[in-house]
Amino acid sequence: MKFLSLENIISLVALSLKGTVKFLASGLAH
Repeated sequence: MKFLSLENIISLVALSLKGTVKFLASGLAH
């Protein structure tokens, strides 16, 4: 059994990218 499937990896990367974008956007706003 795979520990992480391709779908799980993509979803995790997408979530981390969204969080990074939100963090940078909030940082630039201030």
